[in-house]
Amino acid sequence: MAQEPRPPKDGVSRRSRAVGIFRAFFPILVALWILLVLYPNPLRLAASVQRLADPRVDPGSVQTLAESLPSEPAAIEKAVLDSVPYSYDWEVYAMPWYFPTVDEVLEKGRGDCQGPGDSAGLRLRSQRHSVPDQVIANACLG
Repeated sequence: MAQEPRPPKDGVSRRSRAVGIFRAFFPILVALWILLVLYPNPLRLAASVQRLADPRVDPGSVQTLAESLPSEPAAIEKAVLDSVPYSYDWEVYAMPWYFPTVDEVLEKGRGDCQGPGDSAGLRLRSQRHSVPDQVIANACLG
């Protein structure tokens, strides 16, 4: 005679417990998978978040560009947009969102709103205008 399976001690089968664990962790696994697909190097995402929280803008990075720009704010904006054409982060850095340094923008020669904002803000600052780092870094938000 075949033995009948004994019920588990706590009344929950292994299968039920496994399904419960899977259901609990599945959304986390999907989120991690999406994050790794969009950001194969998560350190670049962490660097972007850090730069957004504490933007350190180095005026020396764009000194030659800043010196070549005109002195009127509207002309600065036009010249910067001409020298740093707009491109999505996906096209330039192969990720959906990235906060580049000024050096990276100048190296690539294009960028989204942060690149031109950095360049124009530093030019205005070089003309003795008071432009805080946070304003320069968040130029595309306003």
